[in-house]
Amino acid sequence: MTYYSGRHGSLRYLGKPVAKVRDWSLSLTVELLETSTVDLYAPTYRPGRKSGTGTATVIYYRPDIGNRTQVTPFTALVQRLVRSGEITAADRITLDLGIGPNAADTLIVNAFITDVSLGATTGELSSVQLSFTMDGDLTRGVG
Repeated sequence: MTYYSGRHGSLRYLGKPVAKVRDWSLSLTVELLETSTVDLYAPTYRPGRKSGTGTATVIYYRPDIGNRTQVTPFTALVQRLVRSGEITAADRITLDLGIGPNAADTLIVNAFITDVSLGATTGELSSVQLSFTMDGDLTRGVG
C-alpha cells in the first residue's frame, strides 16, 4: 500500500505544471434537501446539488530575462484576474489537481478564479494565494 504526502501534490494549468506550488485544496459540498413530513420525529434527506471551492498557494516568479516573452502556466493563471478589463466566461480555467503521481490520483475541474492575493514579506518568498469556484461537476474524480 502506498501513502502520499504533500510532496506528491501538483497543480497543472494549460496541460503544464504550475511551478512551485506550495499547497492546494478543494472542498466539495452536497446540499441536502429535506424530505421529512410533519408526522416524522427525525428528518430525512435526499442529495441535491454538488458544489466546490478551492484554494492554491503558488510562489511568485518571472521567467529569466531571455525568456520574458514566454507566457508560463503561472503567468497565464494569474492573468485570469490580475489585469485590466472585464472578466468573462472565456476566463474559465481547467485545473488538474494532483494528489499523487499517477493520472488516477488527479482531479480535473473547470473553475473561475474568484480571488487573488499577492504578497511580499522580508526574508520570505513572494507568494500568490488563489481562490476558485468550480464551474459544473468534476471533469475527473479520483480513481
